[in-house]
Amino acid sequence: MFDIMGEDLRNMRLSVDKTTKEMAKKAGVSRITYENWECGIGEPRMNQFIDIGHACSLNLAPLFEQISLLREQFKERDENETHRKVRKRASRRFKN
Repeated sequence: MFDIMGEDLRNMRLSVDKTTKEMAKKAGVSRITYENWECGIGEPRMNQFIDIGHACSLNLAPLFEQISLLREQFKERDENETHRKVRKRASRRFKN
């Protein structure tokens, strides 16, 4: 799992010359909470990190593309699993 480090948040914020108060507002938290994140005390939830990323002009498209690919893979797996179960039940019915 990828951890969002406080120093990463700080570097992101400084790269766009924003204050901790401005970034806290973007993430929907208090300034103290945001500063705690930068100090390594806690970390933002994914939706908060995405909001911070947008505020820092990060290109999040690769992240969303990866999520989309995973969604498709799991959809195919689930469809195949459902098909196998139906086929298995049908073959039991016709064995006799």
